[in-house]
Amino acid sequence: MMRPAGQVAVPHRVLLVETSNDGTVGGSHQALYDLARLLDPQRYVPVVLFYQTNPFVERLRAEGVRVLTWDAEWHQEHGRKARWFTPRRLVMLGQAVARRLALLHRERIDLMHANNSPSYSYYDWLPAARMAGVPCVAHLRGELLPISNPLVRWAHCRFDRYISISAYVTGILERESFPSDRIRQVEDGIDPELLRRSVRRTRAVVRSELGVSEGTVLAVMPAHLRSWKGQDVVLLALAALGEDERSAIRVIFAGADDPYGPAYRRHLDALVAANGLASVVQFVGRRADVPDLMNAADIVLHASTSPEPFGLTVLEGMAHGKLVIAAALGGPVQIIEPGSGWTFDPREPLQLAALLRRVIRQPTLAGAFGVSARARADDFTAGRTARRVQEVYAELLA
Repeated sequence: MMRPAGQVAVPHRVLLVETSNDGTVGGSHQALYDLARLLDPQRYVPVVLFYQTNPFVERLRAEGVRVLTWDAEWHQEHGRKARWFTPRRLVMLGQAVARRLALLHRERIDLMHANNSPSYSYYDWLPAARMAGVPCVAHLRGELLPISNPLVRWAHCRFDRYISISAYVTGILERESFPSDRIRQVEDGIDPELLRRSVRRTRAVVRSELGVSEGTVLAVMPAHLRSWKGQDVVLLALAALGEDERSAIRVIFAGADDPYGPAYRRHLDALVAANGLASVVQFVGRRADVPDLMNAADIVLHASTSPEPFGLTVLEGMAHGKLVIAAALGGPVQIIEPGSGWTFDPREPLQLAALLRRVIRQPTLAGAFGVSARARADDFTAGRTARRVQEVYAELLA
């Protein structure tokens, strides 16, 4: 799909594919949304494909972006994913590749950009892109799946570029011997001003709705309820506080239950009951007003027990001028500099308890981080991310 020499330059059509299909909407969706709306329209025309319908579909369409959804198509493939070995799976693999190749031709795509790890696109999108003659980019927003099969490893290493969202992810690629000349580190970003303008209700109104008095320390943890997100770490930290300390703090967990792992929610409920935390914590489920919750909070919590590839929630909390207390694993270590927030070892809930105790005893301490937190968040903007991703595109489309 390369253009002949001398042809009048027209914007390149870029297919952005989000393969997430677990029913949740997270940071990868937000990052894709920001990239699609911020691409230079004189150079690139985004076409977005989601495997599942989600709130960003209509938001992108309102921005004038062409959006496709593959709910039906993905359900046909889901649960019987074609890999390599059996004849039946090879036939299914051929069908999957053919479906993707047809889309690349139909949409006149010049570059294919997988918004997720190559583990989710090496067996279908990569061969389709090769057959279509277009470059293929993998954007690593999470861990690589374990690779033991030599043929699978070979396929993983055939992408034209790997965009890493943090030094932590770059380290994974280097340790796994991915081609170093194809790795580009481009940190994710946010739109701080847009985020602040998205606040609809005042701090006082939100705290009143939650039943939190002005003298109480309010901590908000925006994260889906997944075992690796560490809500249980927060509960164990709260359990370590004294009764008078617990009475001075409320923790709001804002995130949907895991539809495929209900046992974790039962585990959290059991921890609440066993430690007498019912008056201290509240699970409010999936919320569309997370900016309002963050704005009303004194502390934004992050407690992932597995290394976070980047940590958009950390940035969002800092952009609101909040004291962010984050797990010292993965991306947050790169984001939080001394004086802009705190980190702790999520394997040691007592460390988090000690930090919460400091704020409970010195309530004005959290507010002292406002200026430095905002300044650090402003170092990671979605506009900067989009410009650097376009540099990767330009390398491949020159």
